[in-house]
Amino acid sequence: MKTVEIFLVFLLTNNLLFFPFLGLSEALEDRSRWLRLRPLLSLWLVLSVSSLLLWSLDRMFLVPWHLDFLTLPVSVLVLWGLVEALRILVPAVAEQAGAREVLVNTLLLGAVGFLLRDAVQWFDVLVGALAAVLGYALSLAFLKVLQSRLIREKVPAVVQGLPLQLTACGLVSLALTWVAR
Repeated sequence: MKTVEIFLVFLLTNNLLFFPFLGLSEALEDRSRWLRLRPLLSLWLVLSVSSLLLWSLDRMFLVPWHLDFLTLPVSVLVLWGLVEALRILVPAVAEQAGAREVLVNTLLLGAVGFLLRDAVQWFDVLVGALAAVLGYALSLAFLKVLQSRLIREKVPAVVQGLPLQLTACGLVSLALTWVAR
């Protein structure tokens, strides 16, 4: 039951994707299915590997040696190393990421923090990573549909653009938080 709960929590609320949506709105434009899935697959790869590595470091070294305060710096270093390794090994993904890289790294750091806090076994880490990426993709799709519907409506010129996106993100965040209760 714990694994199912972790999956649902990460799928619905702990995916931290409303802020990256502001810079990733072009992620769901008309493109082939593979081009839309490639960033999500690389995100899942980095999130899974970094979470497993950090979970192992946390359980083997940081907690037994009472170095819990080093969790955040170690997380940042591991994520930075994995993102740089991915950039070197797969340069096409790095070129495509562009300006979104900072936002996605923030998403990774937040998701890894939640995974380390909630996971009891290594399988929970993988399930949580998969659920976070699926929640990220579903929320991007949901926000894209909501944004396209709001664009067709008559809204005052003052509210168009970024204020409308922030309002939509806030409403979706409230709705998903309420559903997760």
